[in-house]
Amino acid sequence: MKIYLILLISSVFMSHLFGDAFYYNNGKKIDLSPMDTQSISKRSGARIPSATKYYKTPNGTRIGVSKQLIIQFNDADSVDRVMRDYKLVLMKKIYKNTYLFKVDALSDALKISNQIYKLKSVKFAHPNFIREVKIR
Repeated sequence: MKIYLILLISSVFMSHLFGDAFYYNNGKKIDLSPMDTQSISKRSGARIPSATKYYKTPNGTRIGVSKQLIIQFNDADSVDRVMRDYKLVLMKKIYKNTYLFKVDALSDALKISNQIYKLKSVKFAHPNFIREVKIR
């Protein structure tokens, strides 16, 4: 009983701490664990842009999140409404009904993309992820 209570309390604490640290991929929720960018840059020697936050996926892949979102709409009629409702800035059209947007704050990128993903007029929405390239 004590272990169950401890697990319950820690899961509630973690959900408040990292509540928006997830995204949707093909209808499946992918949880993310925040990473310390200073330790990444020290380990790899790479310069980490200040407007990027890094996370680790459940399979250990490191991904970066910036202020950019990629959204594909079911039809073009919804673009203006979503831009207005979520205060997005259109950067460019990528493909048919697929657009690259920018949000005001880095901290909003995951939260806003997850909210937009749930709209019926949207096929997919996620941050424009920065992924690690592995050379074989």
